[in-house]
Amino acid sequence: MKKLKQGVAVYGKALEEVQGMLSTERVLFQEHTLASCMTLSIFEVLETSRDNVYGWNSHVEGPSRLFQLRGAERHIAESNHRLFYGFRPTAVSQR
Repeated sequence: MKKLKQGVAVYGKALEEVQGMLSTERVLFQEHTLASCMTLSIFEVLETSRDNVYGWNSHVEGPSRLFQLRGAERHIAESNHRLFYGFRPTAVSQR
């Protein structure tokens, strides 16, 4: 149980860092910001949500919104396209 508490604490710190990054437009459109948001949503699903889908929904909305803000043209290149392709089933299941 101690490791879970430590993991949740690290998750909370990472979430704060990403939220701070989202306030900077330059960083908002970078690939690593999107990948970080997607990773946090996976942690949310695996560790913190349990029976509560609200947390999962809110974390899926974040990357979904980033994809929209970034525009389709940013998701043509290889790694960006892989992020989009990998997230698509999650976004569809959320709707």
